[in-house]
Amino acid sequence: MTAMLEKTGGGGRACRGTQRRRALCAMSLALTALTALVAPAGLFAMEGVLPEQAEPVASSPRTSPPQIQNGEDIRFVMAQELFRKGRTGAAIYMLQQLSASEPENVKVLLKLAEMAILAKNRAYAVQVVRKASKLLPEDVPIRLLAMDLYDAFQNPLKEIIVGREILALEPAHLPTLRRLADLYGKQDLSDLEAQTRATLLDLEPDNYENAQALATLERKTGKVWEEVNTQRHLVARFPEKRKHQMRLAYLYGSLGNRFEQLRTLDAIPGVDDDPVARGLRREGSRALRSQIPIQDSADAVLFRELDTSREFQALSTGFEANYSHRRLRDRVDQGLWLNLKDLDYTGTSLLTGTRQVRNLDWQYRRLHEWDGTRSQLLLGLGASHVSVGGSLLSRTGAVLDPADFPFLEARQFGGDTLTARAELQRSLKEGLELRGWIAREPMDDLDAQVRLVTRFVTAGSLEYQWPDSTSAKLAYQRWAISDDNTRQNVQLILHRILWGSDPVHDLDGTRVRFLRTPPGNHLSLTYQADWLDHDRASRLYQSYDNELDQDLRLTGELELPASKFLRIEGALGRGNKVLDSKSELGFGVGYRDAADGKEIVLQYVTASNEVRSGTQANLTLIGLSKVERLQLTGNWSF
Repeated sequence: MTAMLEKTGGGGRACRGTQRRRALCAMSLALTALTALVAPAGLFAMEGVLPEQAEPVASSPRTSPPQIQNGEDIRFVMAQELFRKGRTGAAIYMLQQLSASEPENVKVLLKLAEMAILAKNRAYAVQVVRKASKLLPEDVPIRLLAMDLYDAFQNPLKEIIVGREILALEPAHLPTLRRLADLYGKQDLSDLEAQTRATLLDLEPDNYENAQALATLERKTGKVWEEVNTQRHLVARFPEKRKHQMRLAYLYGSLGNRFEQLRTLDAIPGVDDDPVARGLRREGSRALRSQIPIQDSADAVLFRELDTSREFQALSTGFEANYSHRRLRDRVDQGLWLNLKDLDYTGTSLLTGTRQVRNLDWQYRRLHEWDGTRSQLLLGLGASHVSVGGSLLSRTGAVLDPADFPFLEARQFGGDTLTARAELQRSLKEGLELRGWIAREPMDDLDAQVRLVTRFVTAGSLEYQWPDSTSAKLAYQRWAISDDNTRQNVQLILHRILWGSDPVHDLDGTRVRFLRTPPGNHLSLTYQADWLDHDRASRLYQSYDNELDQDLRLTGELELPASKFLRIEGALGRGNKVLDSKSELGFGVGYRDAADGKEIVLQYVTASNEVRSGTQANLTLIGLSKVERLQLTGNWSF
């Protein structure tokens, strides 16, 4: 209607005064425009003039006699002249007579309505306009005028009825939808208001006032799911409106959807500076941990190992543990690794005395994931502490030069050194994984440790696993040692489950995978080959010169009643230079609760190693040594 008035110029009249006077004036101008545009066929049929050929009615100057346009009834012209001269009652009476004789003359009805409005007889104006609207069943502007009249007459229910008529003609008529939404709200018709505002939201997605009003209405009426959708729309369209992000996070929490609640909070800029957002995030994290099976995990190993050789006996006791705090709202795991080890070296045939070495290693670790879980980055930072006590001496009659055997020196060593690790893993495709890592860590030999000799490791590996859990791995490591030595290692590992209790077969009867890996009952074979080399001999730790060691290991498990199982393993190995042969046999008993993620195993292992003297490039003691190890291993989630 406003657009139409702008086009017609409102008959050249300006509307001034109070808001009510301006509204009445605007409706009068609208009717003038409608009267000029409406030309019913019946009005002009007498003269044989078609409606589109009729000229609009023009106001005549005061000094001129009334001008009769083609097809106009003289009474219509005279009524306009009477109204212009201020004789409103007579003008309306004359038009009423004309309307009685021509009841379907819309032009007369519209002029009557205009006069009634200007005469402040709104009730009669409404009556006439509604009569005209029935004669024009598909006309929207005249119904908009009726809505304006009902608004001025303070009759919202009738205004709503007319508005619904407009929507029946034009369901996407935006001005009417906006007016109806407000009218429904003022009349407490919440369901109708929500429906109307939802329609507006689809038609005007960037209408912030409507979307906000819809969300407020849904909040008041307790329509939580509907409000979630509206708030999501507001967050997507108006991300700068922080309050909608906070409200959406609260709604997700009330629905128990902690994943979306935490994701929404994390997307808020400066969330860490907002105490309310931080509180919601803490609450969501705690609730999430109690709802889903993402739990912290820990594993620990407690062992006692006795290594007996011709020269000395080494007793090692230790404890190693890993704790991982699993991710909740992001893809970062945090954890702590701890290693305690106590070594007591006691002389036998050639040596006497005792030397003790105490190790304490710890490292804080973070595991980052992205691109789903295809990429992982492990970062670790920690420290290693070594303390040394006691001394080893040569027995009477044994000729041993401390210069040749550094661990015979009476001088005490030890101290602290930093450790660090960075490891990147990437799944290239299904079953194929690439890893690369660097690390700074202490050497694991006795005399290197007590002198705090460290190594900087650069390494990488490529591993492929077939659907039936067969795997092949190729790895390379290079150690840059702090005493200017280097060591390098190429490793090949092949693993195959020979037999499993729950295999899955394809149509040809070929095993393609296992329901569990490893299966509850299984027998596995692992082959490992290590090529080791160095660039310079060391007096403190084992060094190698084109050494090739090979190892074949058989491992099996047998399930018992009440979640118990037996574990057996055996290994054989040979080397072409330093190592002559090695053998190992172990067995254990364990308990496993797969549902709770708990496992505990008590295991005994005995092994023997035969070391050659021929091609050694250092002072590793020669001959046969026997190792006995008792180990308690536990894994659990909590």
